[in-house]
Amino acid sequence: MPDDFRPSTRMPARRRIFVLVLAVALMAGAVVVLLLLKRLPLPARIVVASSDFAAGSALLLLMRRQAGDRRSR
Repeated sequence: MPDDFRPSTRMPARRRIFVLVLAVALMAGAVVVLLLLKRLPLPARIVVASSDFAAGSALLLLMRRQAGDRRSR
């Protein structure tokens, strides 16, 4: 199959911006839950904040991998 017909693995710019905003929002939400949500017990806040932070980090890593970072080549 010629190279012209291979599907692109690069993420479109609009989707990349959306994923970036979502990842940053998840990480900011983790900080807000951990520091400001006093109604929730501390162990539950830690679990929720760590899962939000892990999800945001995973989105950033997947976005970087899908974007075809030129520095890694």
